[in-house]
Amino acid sequence: MRHLRRLLPAAAAVAAVSAVASEARAQRRVTGVVTGEGGAPLPNATVQVVGTAAGTYTNEAGRFTIPVPAGAGTIRVRRIGYRARTVAVAAGQADLGAVALERDVLQLEAQVVTGVGTTISRRNAANDVAVVSGAELNTVPQPTVDNALQGKIAGATVTQNSGAPGGGAQFRIRGANSILGNTDPLLIVDGVIISNDVIQPGTNAVLQAVGGLNSSSQDNGVNRIADLNPNDIENIEVLKGASASQIYGSRASNGVIIITTRKGQTGRPQFNLTQRVGGSNILRTIDERHYSLAEAYASGAGAGLDSAAVQASYAACGGFCDHQRELFNNAGTSYETDLSVRGGGNTAQYYVSGLAKRDGGLAVNTGYDKQSLRANLTTALGSRLNAQVSANLVHSLAARGFTNNDNVNVTPYFVFPATPSWFDLRAANGTYPNNPFTSSNPLQTFALSRTPEEVWRQIGAVTADYSVLANDRHTLTLRFNGGADFYNQQDNISVPAYLQFQASQPNPGILTLQSGNNIYGNSALTLAHVYRPAAGSSFTTSVGTQYEYRSQRVGNIVGQNVLAGQENVQNASTINAFDFRLRQIDLAYYAQEEFLTLGERLLLTAALRAQRSTVNGNQDKYYVFPKASASYRIPGLPSAINEAKLRLAYGVAGNPPLITSQFTPVTTTVYGGQNAVVPGLRLGAANIHPELQREVEGGVDLTFLNSRATLGVTGYNRSISDLLLEPTVAASRGFTTIDLNGGRMYNRGVEVNASGTLVQTRNVTWVPRLTFARNVNKVTALPDLVGHVQCLNAAGTALQANPLLCPRGFTAGAYGFDLGQGRVEEGASLTQVVGTDTVPGTGCSTAGSTSCVTYARKYGDTEPKFTLGFSNEVTVHGVRLYALLDWRYRFSIINVTQNTYDFFHALADTAGTTRRLAAYQVTAPYIQDGTFLMLREVTAGYTLPAALSQRILRGHSNTLSVEVSGRNLAISTSYAGLTPEVSNFGNTNVVRNQDLAPFPQSRTFFVSLNVGF
Repeated sequence: MRHLRRLLPAAAAVAAVSAVASEARAQRRVTGVVTGEGGAPLPNATVQVVGTAAGTYTNEAGRFTIPVPAGAGTIRVRRIGYRARTVAVAAGQADLGAVALERDVLQLEAQVVTGVGTTISRRNAANDVAVVSGAELNTVPQPTVDNALQGKIAGATVTQNSGAPGGGAQFRIRGANSILGNTDPLLIVDGVIISNDVIQPGTNAVLQAVGGLNSSSQDNGVNRIADLNPNDIENIEVLKGASASQIYGSRASNGVIIITTRKGQTGRPQFNLTQRVGGSNILRTIDERHYSLAEAYASGAGAGLDSAAVQASYAACGGFCDHQRELFNNAGTSYETDLSVRGGGNTAQYYVSGLAKRDGGLAVNTGYDKQSLRANLTTALGSRLNAQVSANLVHSLAARGFTNNDNVNVTPYFVFPATPSWFDLRAANGTYPNNPFTSSNPLQTFALSRTPEEVWRQIGAVTADYSVLANDRHTLTLRFNGGADFYNQQDNISVPAYLQFQASQPNPGILTLQSGNNIYGNSALTLAHVYRPAAGSSFTTSVGTQYEYRSQRVGNIVGQNVLAGQENVQNASTINAFDFRLRQIDLAYYAQEEFLTLGERLLLTAALRAQRSTVNGNQDKYYVFPKASASYRIPGLPSAINEAKLRLAYGVAGNPPLITSQFTPVTTTVYGGQNAVVPGLRLGAANIHPELQREVEGGVDLTFLNSRATLGVTGYNRSISDLLLEPTVAASRGFTTIDLNGGRMYNRGVEVNASGTLVQTRNVTWVPRLTFARNVNKVTALPDLVGHVQCLNAAGTALQANPLLCPRGFTAGAYGFDLGQGRVEEGASLTQVVGTDTVPGTGCSTAGSTSCVTYARKYGDTEPKFTLGFSNEVTVHGVRLYALLDWRYRFSIINVTQNTYDFFHALADTAGTTRRLAAYQVTAPYIQDGTFLMLREVTAGYTLPAALSQRILRGHSNTLSVEVSGRNLAISTSYAGLTPEVSNFGNTNVVRNQDLAPFPQSRTFFVSLNVGF
């Protein structure tokens, strides 16, 4: 027996060699060519023998050679952007001839992510995973990637926080999923988790929107997805549900945006040059009051102006000085130059791109410049190892001026209402006049102040696949992917002491020096095994581990009392320093099983992920997130329906605590002549843990009209428990607020996706697309520590708490019930907006009467009743026409800007002013409907025939096209503000859509030239 055991390994090796030799003898080499539209060869297409591990790629001429087992067989041909095709290979056949592929306009064959190292065809996916191609993304020149997704994904609402150049938007998927926790979806680029953090620029030192001099949430900051170049993107996948995002565990509860950048291809170098030139102007202005000369004399006298000064200023502008267009009509030329090249051989393919971009700001000394370099390399390091390496270097310089909330009357839309429109604020002989009606002249402020924000960013990613085993039945692959994202942000604000609003300050002249370093790093090791017991069936098993690191440090130095001309902060006589640090480390393990069977019609998936994090109270405890899903493609349907898929999925995801939640802050003091620290007024929670999100998602996907049209309907029920809260408590506890987990809420909704190639001939195509989403949110429970909300009478004293009139909850916001604010309340939407409602009692005639009882009631909601995007793309010969409509119906905005105009009676609608002021503090007239229909994107282009483009460029061009395009060209809305896309507090869940003197939104126009050679 001992000798027999020694012989077994040798016998097994001999048997394996014999099997391989026998298999080689039983195979034959089959050739063919893969073509696209018009018979053009398709390089870099994937050719695989069904049921085996054998596969190859087509060369530059579209040709391939692949070993196929003896007897009849089947090969499958795929290429990104085209529908896969299966071709039968007869016994003894050696040449397949031409295999023609059709364009996959509807993305039916796209591969979508199901795990850290696994994918599945979209036609089998058990979740509604939105896929946006690079072509759809770049239908018009886009300011940022998130702007490019507006109106294109059902269930995803992208809202600009401001119209200032350089970006700044909130991306919300399936409603608000937290009260205090993170609000943004997780961003992944080529396998690397990247930062979308906002480092506020520090304008609070000038505007004093909140107390102190350090940065605040009202500083109009930019989220860093703005750094990516949309032209580099091959496609974007949006994982919406917990069962899909579970693969990334904590931090994925708000959804996941997976961005794949362009890769190289086999063949000679192919260059693409895009040159765009354009401009922008203000989309809307506020209709201001025009004064008669008599009214001008009266208002000027109140500011101490004599009749001669009034008459001179009145005459200078013809009675109306359009300060809005004077300030926000200075946009210079915008341009964008993008050059890329892709190519390679059989063992290595490359993609390299460069971008230079300039967006002119509407106001003087505002704008956005960006330069980007990217290099992607895909290579085969031997027969078993493949690697993909990418590197991206970005530099940007933004200047956004002073807008949004302030308490020193600096931002334009707080100054314009206080300044009668007959008064001329323009410079005379290079000198700006002081504004006698308020504390500043915005034309002077923008002309002589500086707000540069410079960012340097590097993103690197590596993915390596090692084939441990590959045969007809089994493949075993070890995958490593990892990378790092680092950026440095420098904000240097300069406000001279001689500006009008600074001259009256005790320390005139402000300089700031803020530097923030942000580092994200992650790595994952995954072992994936695929077992194919029979044709049409497979088991995919994957296990792995993931490590994530996040670090941020921001230092801010604010100097005051700075002499004119000085730009070094140490030359200030008063210096204040601020420092912020955070660090987070996550470690996770995961396992997943996918079973595809019944002729690849039934897909069953189950997975577990266990994760721990340093932001949890118990840093060593692993929290487990499971998921399970199923999809089935129904056979034997009527001829009108090509395919119907039923799908159902369940998953659990997490949202981590804030970095500070587990700690009680300390403040410095002096005790007995010595430096000391004392506890702050917020009590941290040593047992804080992630919010848990449980979601059930189901739906049906239909394809019809010979697979030229598709319809998908999805319903979901998302329950979030252990909410992260920071309620106010009785002062007798020794603290004013505490951190805790408690309470529950849900998001329920429906999403619809429809698209089709309704006309497809040799010369004409018509592709409409529609997205629709409706979400309903409700807070169902709050912990006992959260008391009843305050019900106030007219005297401002609290009434006795009544659970019917005053349910358990708390207010969230800064403006009070008379203007409108948020309130977190049991039985109500998290995103509701509440305001004053005065119920008259006996003898009550006005809000000031002591017998009036004042309650806070719901007036609206910042969550739209529904969102709808509708696009049409028509191509006739070489002419391409495209348009996208973005409709958001019934959502609320708190219009504080209009309240300011009303206070000064500065609007043309004087009757409306009178009506609103009469209702003010009795009801809430400034909580207003923001419904809008936006013509979001328009393009008209022409692609020249290949023969003509080659003749024009003397044979050096493959493609040549010209386009005229526009963005935000027109809006239909009854909202009276500058724009219904606005949020003074940036990316928050509860208190959104506050209109406080924002930077106006712009419409943009571009002419583009695209050359491929």
